[in-house]
Amino acid sequence: MSNPRTRVNLALLALVLVLGALVLWGPAPKDPAAPQENPPLTPMRADQVRHVTVERPGLDGPIRLTRGDDDRWTVTLFDREAPLPADTFKAERLAELAEARVYDRFPAGAGLAAYGLDQPRATVTLNAVTLRFGATEPLRHRRYVLADGHVHLIDDRYFDAIANTPANWLDKALLPGAPALAAVRLPGLTVRRGEQGWTVEPAQSLSADALQAFMDAWRHARALTVKLPEEAPKNEGTVVLELADGGERRFDLVQREPRLQLWDPGRRVLYEFAAYTSERLLDPSRHEAQDEEETTDGADGA
Repeated sequence: MSNPRTRVNLALLALVLVLGALVLWGPAPKDPAAPQENPPLTPMRADQVRHVTVERPGLDGPIRLTRGDDDRWTVTLFDREAPLPADTFKAERLAELAEARVYDRFPAGAGLAAYGLDQPRATVTLNAVTLRFGATEPLRHRRYVLADGHVHLIDDRYFDAIANTPANWLDKALLPGAPALAAVRLPGLTVRRGEQGWTVEPAQSLSADALQAFMDAWRHARALTVKLPEEAPKNEGTVVLELADGGERRFDLVQREPRLQLWDPGRRVLYEFAAYTSERLLDPSRHEAQDEEETTDGADGA
């Protein structure tokens, strides 16, 4: 048996080695004199932001975004009385301003012109907190922001969202929330849910899968662009989307080709769809051809 004193010495040696390793490779102690990381741009969290107002030169009035109880955003434009469904991603990007990382901050003095803050490029209000955006610094192109009596330096990516045109704030989904549909009525074509499934008028030889795909295409339709014309465009008929809950949405059919255009007369919004999407919104047989191609491709690969 080994000497007890030897075992104790070995144990002490092992302890010394462990402590030495911690000193060499462990985390360095923080220097109390080292500069501390700046707090975020505001004391709010992004999910606490309920109201956002954007004002900037070139706009005829403020753009106001509001987060609803269901966390969906709406936007009220300066030339519209009623709120419209907003692009959720862009609205959330603005809300994230509340938690923006601050790379540098210093008390605001009399020399605001040096930072482009004497005539702000934009003013954003998050709830009751006002942020004024100035120029960018030349080294890393970060943006100067005046808030709470201090000049802050933050990433410039937030300003890209602020610079959106009014139309770009709108949700491009034709039916935000994708509600279930009971029928789609186009000029010369109606697809409706019956007791035995989907039916089409006038009658066509279409599979149930193709009709379901056609209805899903309308339910999840997203425009390529959204426009805000001052006057209602001429139309060649009406598209009626009957909702499963008994409601309906009506759109004027402005153009079929090369890109489908639908005008929402209530919201005064023009939706324009990509050519590929347009074909599948106007002709359910396009989904039949797609189903056949997928079946053929599957057979070829077997």
